[in-house]
Amino acid sequence: EDEYTLVCSSSVTWGYIESKDGKTGTGASPSHTYTRYGTYYATLTVTDNDGLTDSDTATVTVTKYTPSNQKPKADAGSDKTAYVGETIDFSGADSYDPDGYIYSYNWAFGDDETASGMDVQHVYSEPNVYTVTLTVMDNGGKVDTDTCVVTVTEVTPEVGTLSIDTEPVKGEVFVEGESWGFAPQSQVVEVGTYTVTFGDVDGYTTPEAKVVDVEAGLTTDVMGTYVEIPPEKGTLSITTTPVDGEVFVNEESWGTSPAPREVEVGAYTVTYGEVSGYVTPDP
Repeated sequence: EDEYTLVCSSSVTWGYIESKDGKTGTGASPSHTYTRYGTYYATLTVTDNDGLTDSDTATVTVTKYTPSNQKPKADAGSDKTAYVGETIDFSGADSYDPDGYIYSYNWAFGDDETASGMDVQHVYSEPNVYTVTLTVMDNGGKVDTDTCVVTVTEVTPEVGTLSIDTEPVKGEVFVEGESWGFAPQSQVVEVGTYTVTFGDVDGYTTPEAKVVDVEAGLTTDVMGTYVEIPPEKGTLSITTTPVDGEVFVNEESWGTSPAPREVEVGAYTVTYGEVSGYVTPDP
């Protein structure tokens, strides 16, 4: 049962009338504890030295004692650093209420985004310094806030060097379909996988595409090898009649006919030397 105390100042005799029994007290400043809440009447009776008396009554209203609600304590956690696109964990688990319990947790992340719950996650899409606010409310409706600061920066990509050359001739090189120009070429690129292809060179087979991995801080060398295409050949056989005369192919003497030789497929000009007593054949 709850106990309540009434203190008054006067003299001589007090009477306390409760619902079932009456109690009394004496003196100018007595005290009395009521054991139930309700409405009571405290009667003061004073007596002078001649024996004369007078009385007065005070109304006492006793209510059930309800302690005042204390506000909760919010704790948003420590400051944080993160990269753009990184998932960040937030926890209000260290928040508490001294005389009840935390009813709700509400987060504002400083980028117009919000969330609710004791433990939440958030991803920032822009680099900046953000103030994150946690607001907690207890079961009695009182609130408290706490903040932490999140510093968000751009991701710094890891890089390496991609170096490309060709042999025995210098051909055009392409990385992910984009021309880097004619070999040799070398560029700093982000770490990752790249497809290297090669341009055509007349008279040579084109090297096959190469898929390579570039690692951080390292140089990845790529060599494309062109192979010369052997020319197609046939036999050029030159004969003169009725006499054997000197023959020329593209103005180069092949000697006296008959003069067969293996040559590359193509067009040739055949001319003939003069023979005394004979008309020289046309080219």
